[in-house]
Amino acid sequence: MMDMPMNRKLKQYHELLLRPKKVSLFFCIATAIVILAHFFHLFMYYGYHHYLGIIDLNREQNIPTLYSALLLLFCGGLLYVISIRKLRYNEKHRILWLILCIIFVFLAFDEYFRIHDSLREPVRDLLEIGKGSVFYFAWVLPYGILLIIFGAAYIGFLRDLPGNYRNLFFISGVIYVTGALVFEMLGATRAGLYPRSDYLYAFWTTMEEILELVGLMIFIYTLMSYIAEFYNGTRLIIKGFSVRFLKD
Repeated sequence: MMDMPMNRKLKQYHELLLRPKKVSLFFCIATAIVILAHFFHLFMYYGYHHYLGIIDLNREQNIPTLYSALLLLFCGGLLYVISIRKLRYNEKHRILWLILCIIFVFLAFDEYFRIHDSLREPVRDLLEIGKGSVFYFAWVLPYGILLIIFGAAYIGFLRDLPGNYRNLFFISGVIYVTGALVFEMLGATRAGLYPRSDYLYAFWTTMEEILELVGLMIFIYTLMSYIAEFYNGTRLIIKGFSVRFLKD
């Protein structure tokens, strides 16, 4: 339920106030902890040959992966708030906002369960891609094609955003895609040819994950600011909790 009027009934809910800068600061601190933990893992791995997989940014289904998935899911939740408002008031690009919400929810599940990795072998075998190729992690090809289609479909969407939000959308997207695709391809040139302990491979994969996290943090701030500016005071009621979005 959204936009409940202020009345006595609201007193039975525990209210949570969300402001862009405070929420962004929280995620900046959490992200810094995750990144520092990864560097501690690298120190232990290269210095003492002790592998701490639970905090390795480049490992699947561990703490950093769960955190990245939750960031994506949080973005999906914010996009849901916007898309519901757009649909309710029949605003422009309402369907594109909803599709963006669905995409981020899918990306959250993909991040944790590594759905894209299931495409590696079939695409690699189909195109006869060998070790050392930038496309060795072959999932980047179908995802890259989808990204081009997505970008073309959202040109009008970006053009119609207010200038500051358009810039932030673009910057966060470029940073995230640079990490998820470009550095993934750089890392692919080392995979299969060198051991996991290869320094350059560790550098590429670390940069990949850090850029993804930075891109998501910028996007979260962008969406929070958008909601706070255009839908200030928007309230969600979720199982006994009242969540309100306010300006800084």
